[in-house]
Amino acid sequence: MIKDYFAATYDDDDYRLYMSEIVKSRFKKAWQNASDDPEIAARYAQDGINLVKLFDFHHALIDTLTDEELHDVDYYACNFVARIEGQTGDDLVSLWERGWHDEAISYYKNPYKFDRSKYFAN
Repeated sequence: MIKDYFAATYDDDDYRLYMSEIVKSRFKKAWQNASDDPEIAARYAQDGINLVKLFDFHHALIDTLTDEELHDVDYYACNFVARIEGQTGDDLVSLWERGWHDEAISYYKNPYKFDRSKYFAN
């Protein structure tokens, strides 16, 4: 059952469909908040963009999971979207787009042990 999640989400078509629904919901929330709170609207929109940009990251992450990590479905699977939202997602996109794929995966797996000062000015 645990590997079923990863098998299902590793299929490109199913995963794209799943992610497109989540991305649509982020843009819908951005639109709903646009007039009331532009900052929140911008954050929802950025989260949607980050999810699109990190499609390949998700595949790479799954490929690096150890057997122990594969059994921690809550952390590596169920919380993927939540982890991509906010500053963590922005940092992951930055690392991934610069070609620092191993560093992005390391940051996702151990955000509190990751030395941000080596890669980010602030």
